[in-house]
Amino acid sequence: MRIPLAGYGWKEIIFFCAIMIIGCALSICFFPYVCPLFLFGLFFVLYFFRDPYRVIPECDDKLISPADGTIVEIADMFEDNYLKDKAVKIAIFMSVLSVHVNRIPYAGTVE
Repeated sequence: MRIPLAGYGWKEIIFFCAIMIIGCALSICFFPYVCPLFLFGLFFVLYFFRDPYRVIPECDDKLISPADGTIVEIADMFEDNYLKDKAVKIAIFMSVLSVHVNRIPYAGTVE
């Protein structure tokens, strides 16, 4: 079974998992009661960098959310940095328990 992890985060996954595994091994030798904290940290790193498979509907007229989370605001605004025009702002709150992978919500080209 393949664990779906985000490919862009391998350096962080290896770094933090190595710290957690070394910490767990050292704590078993010296302070065994601390080992569950390192195991929890190891689980959290793997959980944070997960990248589950998503079924994307085959619709050309639908806009799919680019991220997991909760929509906290939908507002009309004037975007003055790039568009310099009116736009719709959709704010998505992502907790540490959300999947932190952003996907392409609509077919197109970024210029």
